[in-house]
Amino acid sequence: MTSTAIKPQEGHDSADGMVLVILGPSDDAPPGIPLGPARLSLGAGEDDDVFLGGVGVVPAHVQMVYLEGRATLMRATHEVRLDGQPVQAFPADWAPLQVLSLSADTHLAYGEPRAAWPQAPVWTVADDELVDASSQMDRDETAPSTSGQTGDDDPDQAGQGGPLRFERGLRTRREQVVQSARLGGWAVAAAAVVVVGLVLFDLVFGSREVVLPQEMAIDQSEDVLEKLLETQPAMYRTVRLNKRQDGAIVLTGLIGDEAPYRLLADQVRQQGVNSGGNVRLDALTPERLNTLVKDLLSRHPLGSRVEMLADQVEVTVFGVQDEEEVMNRLRSELKRLGDRIAPLKLVLNFNVKPADMLLNDISMDLNRRSATRDMQVTINDAGGKITGVVAAAVEGEARATLAELKASYADRLPLSIDLRVDPKLNFSVVSLMLGGNESTATLLQRGKTQTFRLGEPVFGTGELKDIRSDGVVLALGRREMFIPLIR
Repeated sequence: MTSTAIKPQEGHDSADGMVLVILGPSDDAPPGIPLGPARLSLGAGEDDDVFLGGVGVVPAHVQMVYLEGRATLMRATHEVRLDGQPVQAFPADWAPLQVLSLSADTHLAYGEPRAAWPQAPVWTVADDELVDASSQMDRDETAPSTSGQTGDDDPDQAGQGGPLRFERGLRTRREQVVQSARLGGWAVAAAAVVVVGLVLFDLVFGSREVVLPQEMAIDQSEDVLEKLLETQPAMYRTVRLNKRQDGAIVLTGLIGDEAPYRLLADQVRQQGVNSGGNVRLDALTPERLNTLVKDLLSRHPLGSRVEMLADQVEVTVFGVQDEEEVMNRLRSELKRLGDRIAPLKLVLNFNVKPADMLLNDISMDLNRRSATRDMQVTINDAGGKITGVVAAAVEGEARATLAELKASYADRLPLSIDLRVDPKLNFSVVSLMLGGNESTATLLQRGKTQTFRLGEPVFGTGELKDIRSDGVVLALGRREMFIPLIR
């Protein structure tokens, strides 16, 4: 039995009404987990976002990204299958109502809450094991029961080594064996009729090429998709239809706008059904490519920029330089995206610097402006973060200065701002007179002007501790606050 739990995550409110469900053996509507734009880890680990306790499920079994009503499988540490077919390459599209199988008893799907959910598949034994299983079943039924069991084999044990088969109504090992034997008999009879017919046909008309039904459906889907690409050459000029060695169709490339992408995605989805899941859309839009790049760079103090040129796509990664092993792994993961945008070429540029160098540059820029002189900058997994407290009178100046600084680092380091305002310090420094211990500062509060000397309390907020050429320093208990001179 599969146990399930999901950890609370920010941004998991389902904006488009999609839910993730765990399929069970009954026809009852399964409980749904609301989906929102996010990256989720599915598996049997304590750190996984969705905990699945089924037999054969491992920690971090599969990583997925959900965005705009569609899911993408990014990677897997153990075998996963879509509608019974092993997933060979990642990233891989996971369509709504398509069954994702992690093990013999753990199957998932996603879609609208009231959707007609597919039935959980049964993991049966392989055909070449039916004879031995049938013989063992007969011996088990004639022998007296000593364990109090009903005679049904453990479905987990029965499924080891076998393929996924989507069968309705089969629940016991015996039913599976009987049904498989019947199907095998019919298959042998049908095969014999086909062989005899082909021999007679060949004798009468000569040798002819035999085309399998599945191949015919794939060829028809290929014709439909090629016509769509030909009728919209401007929108799909960089899209290529490729046929793999196993016969499946894959569309790659970069589509400049979301509307033609959705039109192609709808047609691919329909042809995927017609061809038995042998049509896949790997093509991307610049926005979707940028989302995948940002997802790969998450948990690193790095930013990215994607530029679409005539015959290539440039992805620039900037931020804090990490260990060589980490940077090489990121390069390798980003290069895999190049297969999805072919025939366009993916060009990777890394513009990274050591953390100490970036911190020093930002600190120097903060100190050049009087409004941001006492602010601090740190680096975390999201990039750089500037924190500080300013007087209410200079809030506007401080925010404008920080916005300008953030824009200047847009291609060097992602920056976030945490600026707090002290409402008690609602006065401005209008003039200064320097003269050692006789220095004075003239301050303005609510239209009232007053001059203060060193050591005097200022409007009941704190002590005037220092007078500089560009502002004053107030002692506020355990902390000090610099208030710049308005020029």
